Amino acid sequence: MRKVACEREALIEQARKLREDERLTYRQIGERLGVGATTVNRWLNPDHAKKQNAGSVAWKHAHQEHRAAYASKRASSGVCSRCSGRMSLNHTGGVCLTCRGQDAETRCERIAALWGQGRTSTEIAAVLGTTRGTICSDIMRMREAGWDMPPRRRARQPSPKLVTT
Repeated sequence: MRKVACEREALIEQARKLREDERLTYRQIGERLGVGATTVNRWLNPDHAKKQNAGSVAWKHAHQEHRAAYASKRASSGVCSRCSGRMSLNHTGGVCLTCRGQDAETRCERIAALWGQGRTSTEIAAVLGTTRGTICSDIMRMREAGWDMPPRRRARQPSPKLVTT
């Protein structure tokens, strides 16, 4: 018998003694022996473990059709139009997450270049075909990520003077 099997058998015997002599719970036995309560339960109730295993096998057989459909969906989850990489289950068209990340990096570079030219967030939004709010959010995230995007303040228009007569 292998050394590991001998040690396991010794632990099982020790668990039996602790359960019978000291009436400890599975958790307490597990803490003393350095194993989990579920392991102690399996050691002391092998028939219960067999019944659980049989239930698991029965479930697999009963749900075989569902499992096959999932596997089929997983296999045909789609291919990225750029790199031919595998798409996630929920993304069957377009580009994969890696390519989308590269798009985001390119977008940030374009925003930084336009910002460096002195363009306003509204002008950048018009160039990129999105909203000013989206550009402002992108700029905020870029600053948090360490991009050099110095804040700008609009020059205030002088307020009209009130004429009193």
